[in-house]
Amino acid sequence: MSKRILCNKARCKTCGDIIESVHVHDYKTCKCGKIAVDGGKEYLKRMFPSFPYQDWFEDLSVSVYDCSKCNKTFTEEEACRVIKNTEGNAIFCCPECGDVVSYD
Repeated sequence: MSKRILCNKARCKTCGDIIESVHVHDYKTCKCGKIAVDGGKEYLKRMFPSFPYQDWFEDLSVSVYDCSKCNKTFTEEEACRVIKNTEGNAIFCCPECGDVVSYD
């Protein structure tokens, strides 16, 4: 099973600016400079002043998962279950065939 990033964007809660990184190393900063996004469709990277990150931005990114076993494409919301293992990683289960994958 593999994860694909369709859209890498965030909204700054300070200035309201919506920024999007569209390709690798496409570092974008909001107009007030409090947050930044990077990575395009290759990886999700966020920069912000301090934790908790929820105080600084709303994540507007969209990702899907492709099941290598049954070829179904699904979102996190469509996964049959999302749980945490002992390391704190998210475990996703394909809603069609039950194939399991682990992502941070």
